[in-house]
Amino acid sequence: MNALTAQRALFLFWLLTIAALPFELPIAYAAHGLTKPLVGELYQVFLVGSAGLVVTSALLLAWPIHLAYVQKTALSNYSLMMLLFLAVGFSAVVATIAGITAEYWLSVRQLLLGFLVPVLIGLQLCFLPESDRQKTWLAFYGGWVLLFLISFFFLYDSYVRGIALDPILGSLPLTQKILYWRYTFIEPWNLYGQFVGNTNKTSNYIIIFMFLSVHLLGATAIQTSRLTRLIFYSFWILGTISLFILFSRAAMMLLPFAIFFSRAYRLFSRSTVLGVLLVVAVVIALLPFAFGSLEDVFAYLALGKFLDQEDLGPLGTLSDRFDQWRDIWIYLGDHPRVFLLGLGTGGYGKLFFEGDVERGTHNTFLDTLMESGLTGFLPLVVLFLFMAYLTIDFRRVAVRDGVCLATILALLMLMFREHSFSYLHITSLGGVCMAALFFVLSMPTNNHGQIRRKGLPRSPSLANHSSRS
Repeated sequence: MNALTAQRALFLFWLLTIAALPFELPIAYAAHGLTKPLVGELYQVFLVGSAGLVVTSALLLAWPIHLAYVQKTALSNYSLMMLLFLAVGFSAVVATIAGITAEYWLSVRQLLLGFLVPVLIGLQLCFLPESDRQKTWLAFYGGWVLLFLISFFFLYDSYVRGIALDPILGSLPLTQKILYWRYTFIEPWNLYGQFVGNTNKTSNYIIIFMFLSVHLLGATAIQTSRLTRLIFYSFWILGTISLFILFSRAAMMLLPFAIFFSRAYRLFSRSTVLGVLLVVAVVIALLPFAFGSLEDVFAYLALGKFLDQEDLGPLGTLSDRFDQWRDIWIYLGDHPRVFLLGLGTGGYGKLFFEGDVERGTHNTFLDTLMESGLTGFLPLVVLFLFMAYLTIDFRRVAVRDGVCLATILALLMLMFREHSFSYLHITSLGGVCMAALFFVLSMPTNNHGQIRRKGLPRSPSLANHSSRS
């Protein structure tokens, strides 16, 4: 096997690994469930992110480095964002060691999967030719489409089981049934919930990649390539359906902004856009009848009050969050060393929730502050300030890239609510959201190409043009 053949074989394996990234949780859980008698608790051997680290490292070492594919400034920008992001993850490991906690390997896994794997994937993309970059993102979004399709089989099976085992589920109106469904994800019969993972975090990942979809896949490629167009439309349609099934409030509120700021709507015909808007308007008009009143709709979307939960108080579940955050600030005020250095990975859950190391604060910034103190919190803040700097021309008071700025604001909103760089220290998708944003911000030209309304090529020759020509 010559060098060129070996490189292409490695690149094919790279594409398969990238396509499998959305499947990290179901692959790890399913494989571990089948082999637990043999491997015990070592489910980490099934993590796709670990394979991504190996493949990416091999590519970085074996693939010819072509600096012509990326400008020096772009590489510098990506490297700076990468280092700031890694500093956040590394500071948690240091805090864990300094705190002499028992969660050292948990902290290392978080660093590898949530921080190192994502940024190395993005770094590798910087050195690939445009055609290979497009194939990489096409494989990634194709993986999402396949995940959605398979999840619907689990959804049907789980729904049938749920109707038989839970009388309440069968008696509710459709919209309340969707709302109630997300509260059944912990039930053993709900295989759909086990497959897609945490409703909020999975919804976060979907919405961020909706924001970046046109940037990453390329407007020209979407318009000229049937396969790219099929995956793009499928991702949006199936992803939107999945968001409504998951019924995550923040993600659903961000969906209209993702449609607008990603410019995805411009890749559909006017009749399609008007048809979708009509359907949305009808659904909104019917919501009061499905829930019983507009008050119920507002109570869930704004306050998190589920159906007739009157005992939650006027602020609903928000009051629990505010109480939790108040306790954190009181604790930090009484323990300046923790405020500076943190408790280490899992330390917050150990201290506040009787050893439950997976419990968080429902706020990524507070999670970071509790985990690694100011040593981890400050690099995260500087990172977002630098990303904002890349999207805004402060001298002219103008926006350089509206898509990226909107994505940063959406990510900020999700982080103030709940966004993990490495959820359960298994999936790297939270970190990949960050690395994808780093990648887009660093590219020399962040244009969408000439988007024509109907999304059809004017001549066959356009099929050979890159989206960033």
